[in-house]
Amino acid sequence: MLPCLGAGLVIWAGGQNAPALLPLKPLVLLGLISYRLYLWHWPVLVFAGYALLSAPTPAETAGLILLSFALAWATYRFVELPFRRWMDERRVLIFRAGAAVLVLGAGAGATAYLTHGFPGREPVTMAVLRPWDDQGVEHATATIYRVRTCFLLPDQPPTAYSDEKCYGDKPDVLEFGATVFRPTCTPDYPRRQRVIT
Repeated sequence: MLPCLGAGLVIWAGGQNAPALLPLKPLVLLGLISYRLYLWHWPVLVFAGYALLSAPTPAETAGLILLSFALAWATYRFVELPFRRWMDERRVLIFRAGAAVLVLGAGAGATAYLTHGFPGREPVTMAVLRPWDDQGVEHATATIYRVRTCFLLPDQPPTAYSDEKCYGDKPDVLEFGATVFRPTCTPDYPRRQRVIT
C-alpha cells in the first residue's frame, strides 16, 4: 500500500516538483524494465526453490534477484525493442491483417449463430435430438424424448418404460441414472445391444 501511495504522491506533485533522483538513468532504466522484472522474478524464484529443494539462502536470493534483473533487461533489449521497431515499420500491414482477422471472426460467429452452432459437425442422429426447431425444450422433451413413455421422470417406476414403444426394432443405448431412465433412440444408427451406464 505504501509504495502505491508514494507513487501517487509523486505523480500528483508534477514533473518540476518531482524529486531530483527520478530523472537519473538507472531509475529510468528500472522503470523501462519494471514490467519485465515483474514477469521474470516469480518464475525464477519458484523454479529455483524446486531446483534447490529448499528455501534459498539470503545469498542465493540476492543472486536470483540479480538474475531476474538481467533477464528483464535482456527481454527489453533483445525482444521488446526489436519487436517495436518491426511493428513500426509494418503498422499498416498489421492494421490490415488485424482488420481481416476481426472480419473473419465476426463472420464465423454470425454463421455459427445463424446455423445454431454448425449442426453439420454432428451426426444426423445426434442433430435430431437437439431442440433446434425453435419450439423450445418442452416440445423437444415431449416429442423427441417422449417424456413419461421413453423418458421416465423421478416419480415413475422402471416398469413404466416400454421396450416396444421406445426401441422398436433398432435399439441404441439406454442411459441409466439414479432416478431416471433415458433411452436414446436414433433410427439411423445400426442395431446395438443395450448398454447400461
